[in-house]
Amino acid sequence: RKTFVDRFAADIEWFIVARVNGCLYRDFPVELSHRKESSLRLVRDTLLILKDVIRMAVQYLRGLYAR
Repeated sequence: RKTFVDRFAADIEWFIVARVNGCLYRDFPVELSHRKESSLRLVRDTLLILKDVIRMAVQYLRGLYAR
């Protein structure tokens, strides 16, 4: 298993795994839309995202994303 995050920051982790393992990926346009009934809780989820990003940095430094 190469990924550890399953919340809002999961896409960041996918890019880390792709880059570390030499995968190619492309940018493409995405249309964003806004919904008032969001499941995001600003303070709590921001702290969880920060925690996940720090965890990804540690996993990266430990070499856990490499093949």
